[in-house]
Amino acid sequence: MYLNLLDDYVKQPDENPSIGLILCTDKNEFEAKYALRDINKPIGVAEIILSKVLPSNLADNLPDLKLLKDEILLDLELNNEEKNNSGVFF
Repeated sequence: MYLNLLDDYVKQPDENPSIGLILCTDKNEFEAKYALRDINKPIGVAEIILSKVLPSNLADNLPDLKLLKDEILLDLELNNEEKNNSGVFF
């Protein structure tokens, strides 16, 4: 749903359709199965292995790895707090 909204209201005519990324801290087949059920767009599943050295053409266009990791961990922490407080997890 979110990607459809993004494509309808944000994407420029000369841009390709949006893609979504699901970032996980570990592998969970059960969650993946039900999170992706009935999705009619192509889906790829991959395991990412990080390299210590990022090519300079990529390093200049990506956020700092520590900053990205900190943001993801903060988001996970906030979601866990919401889940514990409301019983609902988004």
